[in-house]
Amino acid sequence: MTQALARSGPASLPLWAPAHLQDFRCVGEACEAHCCGGWSVPVDRAHFVALKRVMDGSRAERERFRALVTRNDAPHDHRHHAFVAQGPGGDCAFLDERRLCSIQARHGEALLPDICSLYPRRVTRLADRLELELLVSCPEAARLVLLDEAPPRLAAAAAELLPRSGHEQASDPRADEYSRYHDDLRGFALEILSIERFPIETRLFLLTFLGQRTRPFLHAGVLGDVSGPLTTELAQLGRPEVQDELARSYAELTIPGPLAELVTLSLLGARLVDVAAPFRELAAASLRSFVPPGSEGEGATSGAELMARYRAARAELPALMAERLDKLLTRFAEHHWLTRPYAATPDLLVYAHDLALRVALLRLLVVGHPRTRAAAQAFDDSDPAVRLRAIDEAAVETVFRFTRAIDHSPAFLRAIGQRLEGAGMVDFPWAVALTRF
Repeated sequence: MTQALARSGPASLPLWAPAHLQDFRCVGEACEAHCCGGWSVPVDRAHFVALKRVMDGSRAERERFRALVTRNDAPHDHRHHAFVAQGPGGDCAFLDERRLCSIQARHGEALLPDICSLYPRRVTRLADRLELELLVSCPEAARLVLLDEAPPRLAAAAAELLPRSGHEQASDPRADEYSRYHDDLRGFALEILSIERFPIETRLFLLTFLGQRTRPFLHAGVLGDVSGPLTTELAQLGRPEVQDELARSYAELTIPGPLAELVTLSLLGARLVDVAAPFRELAAASLRSFVPPGSEGEGATSGAELMARYRAARAELPALMAERLDKLLTRFAEHHWLTRPYAATPDLLVYAHDLALRVALLRLLVVGHPRTRAAAQAFDDSDPAVRLRAIDEAAVETVFRFTRAIDHSPAFLRAIGQRLEGAGMVDFPWAVALTRF
């Protein structure tokens, strides 16, 4: 799977992007969750000045600019020079009656703030290239990523795909000994995630096992060359017979019972009030589907009872829907590895734990999603496409609302992680348990 571990390459800057990015098109007013809704929209200094100059042309426009664009008084960089006010419901105040951008309609794309021109794409500058990625907090981007038939891989792309130059993140994730294996480890992880003979939970387990094996020598702050032991570990785990043996051991594991209840109660807890309303409502609807008929509500059902019903619902998914969910979660995990450098966490085990937690929560919410439940209970082999479309739609909505909620409130996922950590559940056995959730 891997042969040699390379350091950063030459300082040329070609563009790399996944193939599905070329298919992205904003659907405008047909979008089910506008990028302008619920966000605090920053305005970079250059476009603040340009927009102010254009809107100074009339008294009405001048007053509108002053009312809707507020300078940032806190310490900031040029990208957060000001913020756009939010209208009723949390939408950007520049949205018109069709929920389209009035700045773009009146003055053209050139006057949009950098963030508006870029989203839902992100550009990362590395020493030897730019990488362009889609953010799955956008419904259409989530649809492209999750429903892509081919595993995502970065490849050379035309420079015209860049929405606007000069506002990429200038952060090479290969800056030190811990992070310099970014390309090799990301490529290896994507290969593991593409092994179709294993379900997604087994593939996540293999990456968790890699995190445990490399934790003693590959971590933040490590000094010295660790390419030797890392090459050995990757070569070993890359062998199919080793993967098969680990998969057999994983299948025989008994997962501790308290974990499922703890995660579910964390999700049901007061932290849900801190996240965006659309995700809070979606999570509540999904969890309600596991509540016994006639009960007073979620509070009348214990975490253990809720989890038993969730596991039953998961086991009762028709085979075609279960296989489809496995593929959808695989695409999410691949996208996570593609767009989130492991060096943002202390070591690979913590990274694997974080990904397993995200996948566990997404699986819970997709299985409980009203569309999934209705389709599963009315499943008819004569028309599987209708049922597969239902779980696709449930997964797309869950992923973009979940991701958007985390972007708005990182404290939500962090609170669940802290609860697990407080119970001593952020280590290899509990990370493995999360993969089976």
